[in-house]
Amino acid sequence: MKNLARRLTTCAALSFAIACGGNSAFGDKAFSQNWQNDGGESIAAVYERVQHASMPTGTAIALGITKSELTGLMLNGKGKWKYTGPVDERPVITGDVVVTVGGGQLTALDAKSGQPLWKLPAPKGQLLGAGDDGSLTAMSFTMGAGQGSQILVVDRGGSIVQKMDVEPRVGTPALLGGVLFVPWSAQYVTAIDVESGKEIGRMLVRSQVSHALNIGGSLYLGGRGLLRFDQRASKASEHLGSSVLLPERELPGKPMWLHDGSMAQTELATAKDKIRLYARPASTESGISIEGNRYMATYFRVVLGMSAVDGAVAWAKTTEMDVLGGDAASGGFVICDVGGGVRVLEGKRGGETLKLNIGHDIDACIVQAGDLRIQGGGDTGPLSQQMENAILLEASQMVTMQRFLLRELATREDPEVTKTLIRLASSPRTPPMLRDDASGLLAARRHGAEHMLAALESRYDYLEGVTRIPPVGALADALAAMKEYKAASLLAEHLGDPATPIKDVLRAARALIKLGSSEEYPALQLFFSIHRGTASDEDSVEAVIAAAQAMAKINPALSGPVLKAAAKDSQTVAGVKNGIASLTGG
Repeated sequence: MKNLARRLTTCAALSFAIACGGNSAFGDKAFSQNWQNDGGESIAAVYERVQHASMPTGTAIALGITKSELTGLMLNGKGKWKYTGPVDERPVITGDVVVTVGGGQLTALDAKSGQPLWKLPAPKGQLLGAGDDGSLTAMSFTMGAGQGSQILVVDRGGSIVQKMDVEPRVGTPALLGGVLFVPWSAQYVTAIDVESGKEIGRMLVRSQVSHALNIGGSLYLGGRGLLRFDQRASKASEHLGSSVLLPERELPGKPMWLHDGSMAQTELATAKDKIRLYARPASTESGISIEGNRYMATYFRVVLGMSAVDGAVAWAKTTEMDVLGGDAASGGFVICDVGGGVRVLEGKRGGETLKLNIGHDIDACIVQAGDLRIQGGGDTGPLSQQMENAILLEASQMVTMQRFLLRELATREDPEVTKTLIRLASSPRTPPMLRDDASGLLAARRHGAEHMLAALESRYDYLEGVTRIPPVGALADALAAMKEYKAASLLAEHLGDPATPIKDVLRAARALIKLGSSEEYPALQLFFSIHRGTASDEDSVEAVIAAAQAMAKINPALSGPVLKAAAKDSQTVAGVKNGIASLTGG
């Protein structure tokens, strides 16, 4: 306690009511429900007290978790440690400390070495979160539904400095300059003088808040977004604090940036850990923004780099195994997978700068980027190819993300995207649902005509080794809408190709109504003559009628006698006769 007293700002140094035992507005009981919004006055005084205090920037570490072991892997590639013992709850990394619960013990480990700093009997509740200022560790616990919360503050020697049982549900706490910051009830942050245990300030935050976080040595308050604790914090209730949100985007699985800090996490990873958002705040002249204008979204085996400006996909990366955890760093991101693989990614393009491994399979993973700075990164290739790789992943749980990536891909005007959509719509590797999606998006495409024409030239030929059937129908729709007359002869050839599905033949014939010329007339008449008497289903009938309509438009004089004769011929199926009646005056 003597060391703590020396670190605290003395009463004489302050002219604020909080300096010697607390603000009388809060009484003797922290988290009082009777508090009236003071317009930021008390929290402004707290800021004056702690503004020059420091927090550790934090050990850069990936923590692999199993039920009986923790493995700490330094993200600079220069160290690894192992702690053996039961793991009954999700550990927490804060600053240079790892807090874990197992076998009835609450243990703090040195994040750099894995050596125990202290051990105490574990509280009855579940660990929510922790904060550390370099000499003290604060931890919050939920005691169960309707039973409130408990807060512990422990020094490096394992002595309990404060123990508080409180009524409201609290979130993840933080420590700065001898002051404990505790979010609670989703909208308040209470500041408690550690030495006295009294509440000395309170913030009303108008957006969800359940975390007080040390990010790179600065204090942030988080929930849906992040609010930096600075000179503007007193204006938080007026929406004038230094805050940042991620762009509104409907992403597969509805990933979250920060989980609800007032709810205990499971000891082992779940789908929510595999579907997450990661971002790091950065200071600006006007407040804060997102580091590098990038945030990361994970979805099982797909990792996306997203623009923090408009939410557009900037890069896409696939992994061999499901991603369990990660973090945003200065200059990029870190991900950790089921197999214990840890990758350091450059933020702008997603290039891999370092690949590490915990050494065994893991059940959960927590990453703290801390003071890690990421630079460099190799060539990742075009975004269209990255997306295609993700879309072709063979994993049933990936379909929702793959459909999202297809739609995202189709918004880009780059002609190479057209080429990618054609491959996906043609490839036997593409799952049927995704193949249909790709065809639909291709039909609506208005860029990359040169790739569409090249695709129409390909044929299904076992002797030549060509096994992909081009998506003729989708190409026909797109090229007709673009008025690409060069496509007419190629579409006409597909009328007589037995490998072309009849649904695609129908769309090709309809496209020729717009694009056809005298050069395509012979192919149209041949198709009409062969199939007018054999069309046996609705698509076949409609294809024959479309061919007749194209003939009539291209050369009315030449087609008239042919169509009239067909209309009178008993061999012509009834559906075709009815369809061409308007063309023959019948």
